[in-house]
Amino acid sequence: MSGMSIIELIIVVVVVVLITSIIIFSFSVVSRNQLLNNSVDQVTSLVKEARAKTLSSENLSQFGVHFASTSATLFEGELFVGGAVTNKVITLPESLEISNISLTGGGDDILFQRITGKTNEPGYVTVDFKSGSSKERKIIINIMGVIDVE
Repeated sequence: MSGMSIIELIIVVVVVVLITSIIIFSFSVVSRNQLLNNSVDQVTSLVKEARAKTLSSENLSQFGVHFASTSATLFEGELFVGGAVTNKVITLPESLEISNISLTGGGDDILFQRITGKTNEPGYVTVDFKSGSSKERKIIINIMGVIDVE
């Protein structure tokens, strides 16, 4: 009589469960990395937009970015005013945060100078998972206003 014994059936089930677990774990890691990369790209684009608007002298004004733990806000003028109608806010997904804001002068804002695009607040901000993952990305803004990501 041919057929599968109970031991063979258990082995097949264990192998299927292991393969499924590996696939789900791999998908989870890729998904988390993609979430982090997309959020860093959004914040980086916002900083670049602030610099570009300043360089083009839009509204004959300066633009900057205000960093908070869960968001980044593009603002017009020399000072950040929360809730201003001209602000453009990017809110990070719930699992992410800006875990470190290290700008010259110790503030939370970076402001670009008209004509040159330079900033007096060079430094970096770090985007990371709230869960304390070792996976983090650093957005670096140098004194010339050029942005780089590590």
